[in-house]
Amino acid sequence: MQIRTTWLYKKFSSIKTSILFLGILSFFYLLGTIFPQGGDINEYINAGGRFIFLVKIFGLLDAFTTPWFLITSLLLLISLSICSYERLLTLMGKQILDTAPTKSYIIPLNTGENIDNTFIKKLNFKKSYSNPSATVVTRGISYKWLTLIYHLGILLCFTGFFLTYMSAFEDEVIIYPDETKAIQPSSQSRLQRLLGKKHKELPFKIKLEEFITEYNQMPSIDYPKDKLSRLAVGLGWTSNSLNYKIKDDSLFPKDWKSRLRVIKDDALILEKTIEVNEPLKYGGFTFYQAAFKQDIKIEMDGGPLAIDAEVGKETIIPGLEGEIVFKNLRTGTLFKRDGTTEKIIPFVDVYIFKKISDGKTDKEKIGRLEKGSLLTIGSKTFGIKGFSEATILSYRYDPGVPILWFGGIMTLIAMALRIYSPWYRVIYRVDVKDGRTLLKLSINTKGLLADKEHLIKRIQHFVLLSKNP
Repeated sequence: MQIRTTWLYKKFSSIKTSILFLGILSFFYLLGTIFPQGGDINEYINAGGRFIFLVKIFGLLDAFTTPWFLITSLLLLISLSICSYERLLTLMGKQILDTAPTKSYIIPLNTGENIDNTFIKKLNFKKSYSNPSATVVTRGISYKWLTLIYHLGILLCFTGFFLTYMSAFEDEVIIYPDETKAIQPSSQSRLQRLLGKKHKELPFKIKLEEFITEYNQMPSIDYPKDKLSRLAVGLGWTSNSLNYKIKDDSLFPKDWKSRLRVIKDDALILEKTIEVNEPLKYGGFTFYQAAFKQDIKIEMDGGPLAIDAEVGKETIIPGLEGEIVFKNLRTGTLFKRDGTTEKIIPFVDVYIFKKISDGKTDKEKIGRLEKGSLLTIGSKTFGIKGFSEATILSYRYDPGVPILWFGGIMTLIAMALRIYSPWYRVIYRVDVKDGRTLLKLSINTKGLLADKEHLIKRIQHFVLLSKNP
């Protein structure tokens, strides 16, 4: 028994089955927008997440890697492949063409009129078939080829999805200015985990030539102190113009950039300054500006030794009760509201965290420590001895992306042409009846822009006679 005659094959060759699987996948996509994908279950619980039991049982934080999603995707691929195959057999197979005009248009002709010349040379048709009983001519992009092309595009998209799922991985690397870093990925793709292999060191290195931070002044509205006046301002009931004030620490990050160099075999291959949404691409890898890391060296009481601290992290300093946190290190270029720029004198906000009763922590801002000045905390004096900023690059390898782009664009263009592009097939023959020469023809069209009536008028125009239905 041939497989195409089995019940299962017929079910999978039905477009209804494909729509059913697509609907199930749409449900997964909906779950993916509700539950944070790739998140940790404990963090989800601590954040007050709901439906904990269902999240754990069905793995809703990784909905797109669950067996249910993968099995449904595979079944959809099988169904679409079978549907495409059956459609391809229909399109490419030899069809019996009834060349006898059905719904005919009858147009009187001059006796010497060369109708073949009218269709081919004047109306830009191509002759596809001819016999003594009728002639078939076509014009436009063949809908068969367009259908074949967009099915091929869909197949390429699925190929790209599969490559992305099996081979893609991403990781991070921290690079300091003037450092040339060899990239050794620590994460693995699914294919590597399946084969038990690890990544080798990449055949090129990344050097950070310069890390650039930029800030804007962030003004705030200077509201009146009187409550009724503040209400009037909020409701727009006052004609007085609003006043703005700029605090010393009102700096808002404008941009951070990394001037990178790609080094291979001690030779410069590529140099580019990247920023958020402006990545560097090389060797199949894409490097994104993800974040930055700040470190600070603090001198205490003028001593020769420096205390190394990471900005934003707790630091224990001998002789002080509690933990010191240096936050919001600001350095780089300031873009002022008047359009001018200036270099920021590096400064950092200093906080102290002390444990109080019941395990709670009390946070207190001590002040601002600026380079070139000192700050006293308790009996000790602190100053900034130095600082550094490192770029944090997120890089990704995804061989499926080019295929997805190509397949997606191919599919969209082919489907748009298939829907809108005009295609005509005209079957005609010349008869002589009662001493009159008549053109009998029928017209078949595809595409929303096809205009059968306009074509009839064009034919009438070229044979120089009016239509006689």
